[in-house]
Amino acid sequence: MQSAWTKHLKTPEEKEKFQSAILSARPVLERLKEIIEETDKASADALLGMSSYESPSWAYKAADNVGYRRALRSIKSLTNLDQQKD
Repeated sequence: MQSAWTKHLKTPEEKEKFQSAILSARPVLERLKEIIEETDKASADALLGMSSYESPSWAYKAADNVGYRRALRSIKSLTNLDQQKD
């Protein structure tokens, strides 16, 4: 579990209690991960459509899409409770 989940807590007891709550929510986080993956795939597919190239502002839309997908990956990373990252 990444330290971002518990870095706001002061005592080891608070951290342990909060980690337990997060771990008990694993099914919810797994579903959230699936939703994020679906959203990311839809975003990637939309960007690759040929009609998007017809827009004069295509480059701005592509940059926005890349940033959006980067944010999705960041959130998805937080849902991986088995990964260690300090």
